Formats: sequence, C-alpha cells, structure tokens
Amino acid sequence: MVSLKRLPAEAKDTAAFIAKINRLFDVLNSRSAKDSNPWRRPLGTGSQKKENFLVDCISWVAGWQFRSGRTPPCQNGMRLSIKSILLVHKRCTDAGMKYVCTAKLNQDCIENLFSLVRGKGGHKYNPSAREFTAALRGLSQLTLVTTSLALPPPTIEPMDVQLVADIVEDKTVGDCIQEEGLFYVAGWVVRILQQEETVRVCPHCKVLLLGPTHKNHSYASSEDHPFLAAKKYTLAANLMRPSEEFFVCIQSLEEEFTRNIDTFWPHTNITNNLEMTLGRLGAFNSLLSTHPEHASLLESISIKKSVMCRLGNKSEEQGFELQRKENSS
Repeated sequence: MVSLKRLPAEAKDTAAFIAKINRLFDVLNSRSAKDSNPWRRPLGTGSQKKENFLVDCISWVAGWQFRSGRTPPCQNGMRLSIKSILLVHKRCTDAGMKYVCTAKLNQDCIENLFSLVRGKGGHKYNPSAREFTAALRGLSQLTLVTTSLALPPPTIEPMDVQLVADIVEDKTVGDCIQEEGLFYVAGWVVRILQQEETVRVCPHCKVLLLGPTHKNHSYASSEDHPFLAAKKYTLAANLMRPSEEFFVCIQSLEEEFTRNIDTFWPHTNITNNLEMTLGRLGAFNSLLSTHPEHASLLESISIKKSVMCRLGNKSEEQGFELQRKENSS
C-alpha cells in the first residue's frame, strides 16, 4: 500500500510493529507441536530461534516510548511475562520435559478472578486479606456451587434473584414484601426446573409448579402490591409464577434455612450440610403423594438452588460487614 502511495511512508513502521507483536503473541500462545505456523509451536528442543526472538523482545519492549512520557503497567508486565516464560521453559526442559505450551501459562484466569474480587468490594483495588477472603468465599458460593441435575439457564437474571434475596433477608421491611421476595425466588427455581427435559415435557409437573400469570406481572400476588414498586415485569419478561403448593414448599425451606444458617456458617461443607438438613425436612412430601414419579427430582434441584441463592446472600452480607469493620477501625 505504501508503494502504491495509498498510505504514507510512516505506515511501514506501523506494519513492522504489528507484525512483530503478532509474532510475539504467537510464541506466547503455543498450543500444539503440530501447528501449521512454526511460531505457534511450543518452546522446546530446536526452538532456539524463538528463544532468541523472546530475548530480543525484552529489550524491544523496554525501548517503547509514549507521548505521555509515562510507562504504562502493560509495558513492564509484558517484559516480566516474557522473562518468566523463558525461566519456566528452562526449568521445565532441565527437568526433562520435551516442550512447554506457552498458552498454558496464560494469566487471564487469575486476572479475571481478581477483577471479580475487586467488584465484590465496590471496585476496591487494595482489599485487605479479610475483605479478599470474604469476597472469594462469596464468589465460591455463587459460581462454584454446581449440580449435575440443573442446566445452566442462560436467560435467568441472577442479579435480580440476589436483589430479592436481600429483601427476604432484610428484617426491616414488612412481612408482605419479604413474602413477595421469596415468591420471586420460588418463581426463579421454577424456571430452572423448567430447563429439565423431564420436567418440561411432563404435564403433571406443569400443574404442580406453575400458577396463574397476572396480566402485567408474574410475581406479586396482587396488582397493587408494594413489591411492584421494586420489581416490575411485563409480558415481554416471560417470567414464571410458582403455584401456591410449590411456594409453600419453598417457604418451608426458607424457615429451616433461617433456623440453621448461623449454626452451619462457621464450619466447612456448609453447602452439603444445609442440603442434607433441608432434605430431611420433608418439605416436598405433598409432591410425593401427588406426583411420585418426579417428586425426588423436583425436591433435589429446588433444595440445591434455594441453598445456592440464600448462601450467596449470606456471603454478600458477611462481606459488607467485614468491609464496614475494616473502614471503622
């Protein structure tokens, strides 16, 4: 393009910079020893050319100059990453490894985790050890509590569920609003249950789980209920209203959860302990008599998701409490 005079001569420098950065990224993201691009093959025996290239890139990156006159963190970070990869490669090959796939040394996972931890503290960039531990525990409850029974529902709004979980926990609001918050959580559990193929195609499950839907919303029990001031829904939201029978089951789980959470909270395996305790409650015995074929499946998923939702709220509460103590001390 420069020879055709469609771009200025300075474009050659830009093109050379992009080409070198592209090659550097290839070397730092090697995955397969049989890659068609030799620069994307792992570091190992016979990779002296790539090693020399990385060594050259350390001084090349150090020589970058910016108009602001300041050195951005990414510049030093890239130099450190290149040096670290060269050291890891040397130690691994000295230990007898044939090659090192540099893509496996990617730091995105831990960077993403730290970003989530910062977000739990209101984007606090320097959390204390206690704040970090509380945030990590909250994230673990919300994102690492998984079950083979429940499919990941891509269209469910988890932040909405957290909001109403706060309403359920808040003792300063009226009983009626707390009940409506729990009603919302019950509807969220129903929607997860509907993700199960066995439940979705069963007409008996539909009768047991779903209640009548109001014209303009799906969770408040009356058109003028105060809960609507906090949560408004239209037909486009496609939300599910739980049946009264199913809501009674969720209410029983909530009461038992409230009785036991403070006892189990200081100990390990809190999730399993709560699930076992709620399972022994027999909150879903009425479903066993009306629909024994799928009652156990409905109970298992409902307990797991209810515990997940409420533990997430508890973790948030503990995290904010620790943060308040840190700020006041």
